[in-house]
Amino acid sequence: MPHQIGKHIIELPFTESTNTYLENLLDEQDLPEGTLVITDKQTAGLGQGHNTWESEPGSNLTFSFFLKPTFLKPEEQFYLNMSVTLGICGFLSEQAGIDKMAVKWPNDIYINNKKIAGILIRNIILGDSLESAIVGIGLNVNQEKFSPGIPNPVSMFLVSERKYNLKECLESLLKHLNRQYQSLRRKEFDVLRERYLSHLFHLGVVTLFRDKERSFRGTITGITAFGELIIGHDTGETKTYGFQEITMIIDNPADYLL
Repeated sequence: MPHQIGKHIIELPFTESTNTYLENLLDEQDLPEGTLVITDKQTAGLGQGHNTWESEPGSNLTFSFFLKPTFLKPEEQFYLNMSVTLGICGFLSEQAGIDKMAVKWPNDIYINNKKIAGILIRNIILGDSLESAIVGIGLNVNQEKFSPGIPNPVSMFLVSERKYNLKECLESLLKHLNRQYQSLRRKEFDVLRERYLSHLFHLGVVTLFRDKERSFRGTITGITAFGELIIGHDTGETKTYGFQEITMIIDNPADYLL
C-alpha cells in the first residue's frame, strides 16, 4: 500500500537544500514513500540547471518529498512532472482564488508573467521503471520583497493582498498533490496531458526564444510524450527541444534580437 505524500514529515530549522538533504538521507537509510523534508530557512536552494531558489526565512514553503513511482516507464516520467504542477495549480486556485496561472515549461508556475513557484525533480531509473524520485518545491507565500536580481518573482500575498498560515497551506497543498499523484497511479495520462496543456504558458502565442545558436520567433504547439517542447519556427519548420536546450525570452526581448 503506497504511503501518502507528507504522512511522514521531517522538519528542519534550516538546511542548504531540502532536495540535497533528502538525497543524502536516502543514501543512509530506507524511508517510506511520501517522506517529506521541510525547512523555514534554505540557504542554498536549488533550481533548474545551475539556478538557485531564493526564499525569505519563515515566509514561504520550501520542501522536498520522496516517491517510488515504479509503475511508470522511463518514457512516461514527464507525467510525474505534470501531476506535481497540476497539484500546485489546484492549490493556488482553491486557496488564493488564482485562476489565471500558467506552467512555464517545464515546471515553473507563473501568474501574469511572474514566477510564484518552482519545481525540481530528480528521477532515478532502474531497468524499465522509474525507481524513485525526489520532488523539490519552492512556493512563494507571504514574501513581500525580493532581491533585485531575482527575475519576475511574485507571491500569494502580492497577488491576493492577504497573509496565509503556512501550516494550513502545506496541508492543503499536500491534499492536491496526493490527489494528482493518485491520478498518475491510475495512469490517467490523457487527462493529465490535457490539463497540463491547458495551463501551458504561451501555448499558441508567437514568442521569442533562444537556443544554442540564435534567437528566433516561434510558437509552442505542444509537448512530446517525453516532455520535450514542440515549437513551430517562424521559418515554417517544427523542432523539439529538451530541458536546458532552449530559453523563452519574456523580459526585454529587444535585448536578445540579433
